[in-house]
Amino acid sequence: MKKRNIIYNIIFSISFLSFILLFFYVNKIGLIPEKYYSLFMGIELFILILIFLLFKIKNTIINIILVIFLFFLLFINSFGLYYVKNLDKFIDSMFTNEIINTTTFYVITSKKNDNNSISKVSLDTNINYYLDSNIHKEARKLLGEYEYSKIEDLYLYLNENNNADTYLLVDKINYIMAFENNRLLNKDDYYIIYEFDVKSSEKRNNEVKDSYNILVLGKDFSMSRNDLNMLITINTKTNKMLITSIPRDYYIPTSGYQYNDSLLYMSVLGDDVVIKSLEDFFGIKIDYKINIFTNNLVDIVDEIGGITYCSDSSYRTTHALVIGTYDDTKGKKLYVKKGCQNLNGIQTLTVARERLAFKSGDRQRQINCRKIMINILEKILSTSTLTNYTSILDSFSDFYSTNMNRNALTILIRSAIKNGGYDVVEQSVDGEGGIGPIAQNKGRSDLMYPNMKTVIKASNKINEILNEE
Repeated sequence: MKKRNIIYNIIFSISFLSFILLFFYVNKIGLIPEKYYSLFMGIELFILILIFLLFKIKNTIINIILVIFLFFLLFINSFGLYYVKNLDKFIDSMFTNEIINTTTFYVITSKKNDNNSISKVSLDTNINYYLDSNIHKEARKLLGEYEYSKIEDLYLYLNENNNADTYLLVDKINYIMAFENNRLLNKDDYYIIYEFDVKSSEKRNNEVKDSYNILVLGKDFSMSRNDLNMLITINTKTNKMLITSIPRDYYIPTSGYQYNDSLLYMSVLGDDVVIKSLEDFFGIKIDYKINIFTNNLVDIVDEIGGITYCSDSSYRTTHALVIGTYDDTKGKKLYVKKGCQNLNGIQTLTVARERLAFKSGDRQRQINCRKIMINILEKILSTSTLTNYTSILDSFSDFYSTNMNRNALTILIRSAIKNGGYDVVEQSVDGEGGIGPIAQNKGRSDLMYPNMKTVIKASNKINEILNEE
């Protein structure tokens, strides 16, 4: 009898400890509204107390049933602890005090230059540079105390110096774009004689508000340009969410610079320039940003077992089923049927990139990206993902970054759970398409000149959602 009591006390103590730990972590995460988890915990605490009291009855059958109940509670609590602890770890990793960004820079020279190593470049050598943003100033500082001269036109420089003994300091994305947008230039005419990374830190926005705007930026393979620009306006008081799609080719004034540029090419100046430009253009305040990285979309979709994508029409993509490259000759095209179908990671990426297959071009791509994002979130929250929960969190951590703070995210999710989701409204701004000059490297590309009536209407709707009580 005494041995039986010792075994029972050990099982009861472990079960009670698992209950305390689960309560601690659920409370720490703070995502579940208090009334829900308090009810669950209250019921379990009542059961534990009842088991403790009933075990005093000296009945073998009753005691065996009580022990089975304890093992069941221990299993439930251990199961919950596994997922809640991993979620807590994942959330902690999201909200470090600083966000670290990395920009890659090259030093290039003509292949006609015999001095094709940075070690052969003396400090009194003149090195040309292209842009004057803070990150470019830091790059010059890290490279060394050379003589520096600024150039205004990257295309013109590369055109005129493909046979010259000159040197250029340029960030990776502008170097890539220079050859993408001007077929007269040949990358094989140049050496990259030095490559280095520049780290920059960004403070997290620790402000918590009832209503706010989030700018979602979808980064392309270069990790610098924004293929997707989406404003999400949230009011946690009224439980409303407004999604405003903005075409990537929207041609607007660039904040801090004396020119207009498309959002796609403006983004190489940094997210802060894009945010300030959109704030000025729409007459709003953008409180937070979320960067979504194209390169990691494939992994997360495969981890959750694919997504369901529904198309209003059948089409064949102009992009190939490839990742990390814009060369569509290296893979097969995807045929999308009318109706709903399951897509794996690479297929989802190809649909998200597609615009040329549609008459409405980038407008339809914005619609498809919204569908994909919503489907991913729904799949992650479904029970079918429980078996590979930790691997999903790992892949999801590389899928995006944000300057939101933990408290703001907690309130956002708790409000959604409490009210059964958000009342979502969608809108988009429009314009007239064309071909025009790119300010960043003096090339030419697709542009969309804004229809200001749609901009004013969208801005008014954003402010309406923000200010509702």
